[in-house]
Order: sequence, then C-alpha cells, then structure tokens
Amino acid sequence: MVPEKLPAVPAAIECDPVATPDLDDFFLEEEVPAKDGKIGKVKTLSTVNIAHKAIQFFQPVMYANALFVYNTDNGLYGIDTGETGCWVQKQLNRMYREHAKYGLKVGMKCDPVVREVVSQVKAAKICSIAASPFDTFNGFPVNNCVLTFDKDGKIDAVPYTPSMMFTRKSPGNYNPAASTEKAERILKSWIPDVDDDGKELWEYLLQIPAQAIYQSLPGMTPFKKAYMLIGEHDSGRSSYNVAIQGFFGKDNVTTKSLQSFANRFSGGDLEGKYVNFGDDLSTLKIDEGNQFKTLIGLSEMTVERKFRDTYKARVYATHVYSANSPPEISSAFFDDEAWWSRWDIVLFNNHFRRDPSWLAKNIDAEFYEGFMLLVLQEVQKIIRNEGVLTFSQDWRRVKKIWTSDLSIFHDF
Repeated sequence: MVPEKLPAVPAAIECDPVATPDLDDFFLEEEVPAKDGKIGKVKTLSTVNIAHKAIQFFQPVMYANALFVYNTDNGLYGIDTGETGCWVQKQLNRMYREHAKYGLKVGMKCDPVVREVVSQVKAAKICSIAASPFDTFNGFPVNNCVLTFDKDGKIDAVPYTPSMMFTRKSPGNYNPAASTEKAERILKSWIPDVDDDGKELWEYLLQIPAQAIYQSLPGMTPFKKAYMLIGEHDSGRSSYNVAIQGFFGKDNVTTKSLQSFANRFSGGDLEGKYVNFGDDLSTLKIDEGNQFKTLIGLSEMTVERKFRDTYKARVYATHVYSANSPPEISSAFFDDEAWWSRWDIVLFNNHFRRDPSWLAKNIDAEFYEGFMLLVLQEVQKIIRNEGVLTFSQDWRRVKKIWTSDLSIFHDF
C-alpha cells in the first residue's frame, strides 16, 4: 500500500534575505553647505530605510489588526511577538558599535526608533481582504517539505517559500523510502474486520486523516461527514487519538465536545485545525444537534478573537468523537436523515492488555513515516475518485447501530 512514483525530498531553498544588511543602507546621504562655502555630505539615519530592510527580511503581513512575520528557520508565518523590534534593535546595536563612522551619539535612545520602524512596517503591509491570506497554498505542509497534489492525485515534494504563507505544519518527516509494515500492523490490530463488500475496515483509520488533508486544500469543500469511534476501554481508541495528534501536531488538532459547538464563538477553535477529536460525549439537546448539522460541511466561519478584528476564516477540520457507546440524543432526531447521514460509526471490537510503555515503543518515528505514506495514498484515492470517500455508511445502518438501545432518546 505504498503510493506509486513518490518524489524525493527536495533540497531546502537557500534563503538569507538581508539577515545582516549593510549598515550604510540605513542612512540617507544629503548634501549640505559648509562654513567655507563648499558642499559637504552628511549621513542621516532613515527609519524608512530600516523599515524597508525589515520588510525584506520578514516578508510581513498586517491582517486582522495583527502583524504576521515569516520565519526562515521553519518556513512558517506567525504573529509577531517582538521579532521585528528585536531585529531593528540588533541593527541599531551594530551601528552604535561603529558610532564614530556613522556619527551617532553614544547612549542615544533606541526605543523611539524601534517603535517608528515597527509602525512603518505595519502601515506598509496591511492586508485589506476579508478572508485570511494564510494556509491557502495547494499543499500539505510537513516538517521537511510541502507535499502538493495535482488534479490526478500525483504528489510532488517542494521546499517552503514565503509565498506559500503557511502558519502551521505537521511535525513528521516525509520519507518516500519508509516502510509501511509497522503502521499497517498496528492499524489492523485495532480494527481487523471487513465490511459486507470485503473492504478492510482498518482503512477507515486512513480515511479520517486523508479527509482532513483533502479538505484543507484550497477550493475543496469539506465533506458532510463526521466519525463516531465506538469501543470498550482498552480497545485502541485512545491510542489512535494519540497517533492522530502526533501525526498532525497537537497545535493542529482541537478537542472540543459536540455540545460546545452550540456556542457561536466556537469558530476560532477550529481555525487551522485538521481534526477535532472529542471524547467527552454527554446527552445532546436538539439545539446542539442542529448546530452540529450546520457545522459539518461548513467551509468558512466568522472568527472573533480578543484584541483582534473580526475576520472570516476557512475551517476544514474532520470531526471525530470517541465513546464507549453513542451519546443520548433528542428524540427529534429519530427520523432525521440529515442527522444520521453526517455520521459513520467505526467499531473498535478488540481488547488489549494495558501496557504503559506500549505507546512509546510503537507510536514512534517509524510508525509515523509509514503512516504518512499510507495516508497520502488515501488522499490520492479521494482525488482520483473526484472527491468521493472510500467509505461512507448508509444512514439507516448508522441509525440502527446508534439506536440499538432506545433508552438513548430523550424528550427535550
């Protein structure tokens, strides 16, 4: 199950945009008359010139009242937490060490210069579009490259550049020569069953992250599909949760309950997340269920954050919930096809002896490298099937499993 014709890992782009600029570039040279009537030249410190060099270095974007800067070390954009000001201060310190050459006064205050430069950077790089400019590049960012997909599902591996404008990436390394044996063995141990058509159901565990990656690609509308993982304690559900968080990175996964999405401010929790993995399932009231139906398949939400302007953000998280049994729900959903059709139920029927060291020994770099190749193959399937998932359960089957115990229904 290895994707065909895998590209090699690309070489990193040599990128050192004026990390140590020429100090002469920070000054304006002006001609002034001297006392003897001749024309002399003086150098004047220019905050505009410093701001220009800072813009070259950080490739900044001012969006939603926040300044984002590019990090050449990891290839990502992030909110400026003082990086621009520190860079300006560093350049000023260089000048002061050569104050005689540049005519600067020893002890000259730096703060006003730093503030003025940062202010000019912000003013020069305002992004006025309504939707976020970040994370819209057609690719899946991993630790050592960006993986792109063409319309036929062909994968290419390219290095990071500022124009991609990623703010997040998965921590694992893409390794086209990795073995998938360990990952397959572990996934099959969690779900060894096959469906009525003979499909191996362990591949559901690939479809979930593959759906998340596919939905994150620009122009792709999220599927109206969430997953309910059902199984007893020690059935592998929690280990799968750990594997998913490790694969995408904890910062790229959220853990919100179904009930929390009745809150209109929940959009910010989903921004930039590949997966929402909730495992705290209690009784669902009708308004909470209706809000969830609306949320699944939504591609954009209004986000409100403290000290930031309200803005529109793409949301593409795949929703996964884990429980010993399906949660209690309002009886209003009993004949609601729209509710049942949004779910697939994945059964974890095995039971494993508890071993505190198991995760450390098994969910490791070897597992993740093989898991990535398997997931990439599943993404290719979705693309080649023109956006059709490999697995999608009939809503009547979902209802039958969920309602096997009629005591789950409540009139509220």
